[in-house]
Formats: sequence, C-alpha cells, structure tokens
Amino acid sequence: KRMDPMPEFTYLYRKNRRTFRALPALYAAYRAQTVCNHGGEKYPLRVFRREFNRVLRRTDECVWSNNPRAFIVLHEGKTVLGFADIRTVSTDMIPTDFAYGTVEDFCIAENERGKGYGRMLYERVEKVMCENGTKTVLLTPDPKTGTAFWQKMGYTPTEDCVPDTDSRIWRKDLHSK
Repeated sequence: KRMDPMPEFTYLYRKNRRTFRALPALYAAYRAQTVCNHGGEKYPLRVFRREFNRVLRRTDECVWSNNPRAFIVLHEGKTVLGFADIRTVSTDMIPTDFAYGTVEDFCIAENERGKGYGRMLYERVEKVMCENGTKTVLLTPDPKTGTAFWQKMGYTPTEDCVPDTDSRIWRKDLHSK
C-alpha cells in the first residue's frame, strides 16, 4: 500500500531554488493576479519572474546579515503546494510606534486549495514569527481572494491603508507559543 508523502517546508535560497522548477511560474502568476486585484496595472509575467529573482537575492542576503526574512515553500517532494515570503521585523508598510512583522506574499497553488494547506503554511509562518520575537503581524490580503482566509486566521482590518494604494492593512497580535 502506497502512502502519500507528507507535506514539508523548505526555506528557499538561490542555492536550492532549482529544486522547485514550477515555483517561478507560480510566483509570477500569483503576483500578476494580486497586483491587478489590488488595483495595479497588468504586467507581463516576465516582470514577476525577475521580481522573484530579486526576492531570492534578498533572502540570500538575510542568511549572512541576520536580517529576519524568509521564503518558505510548502511542498510534497518536488511538487510545490504553496509559498510564503515573510519578514519577522519590518518597517516599510506604515510608520508605527510598535514593532511588527509582515506577510509579504502568501499563495497556495490553485489546484491545492481547500485541502488545509493554507492553514498548515500559515501555522509555520506564525511559528517562525513567534520564534523571532514578533508580537504583531501586518499584511494586505488580496481583496478578491484573501480576506476570508485571513479572517479565519485571526486577522482584522485596520483603518490604515498602504500609502501608495488603497490596500487596507490587516493586523494580528501574536501570543508566544
């Protein structure tokens, strides 16, 4: 009797990114749609493939500079189920009088949704945040596809919006686990 593999988490860097050949296309499609859903322009997918490489350069820099950023891939073998790009300490969303982390990007592959992978990936994100001392997390959910999920994860909308867009910022205060 064959058992299905258990999903795993891998922290992605330039050195291991070729392990997941489908990831750049998934990232590009997700970002293109998300940008449009937030009211931005439609860009060719190649723009977001280049952006993916820039993100990975930043995660590589974080390894040696101790900057708290991580790109987490949820996968079964080499099949990508989803990913999250997070910062456990951030300062660029809005000026505040408190420290916060951010979920920059969070995606579950469309054909894998509704199977509990989003919750599984989010639990890992929250664990990493707590391990790094993050007390508050901010994010801007996709207004068309993300608000219900983030509400289930305990986030609530704030009155704040990202300065250059009308994207509402959502917040969750974490309790150390």
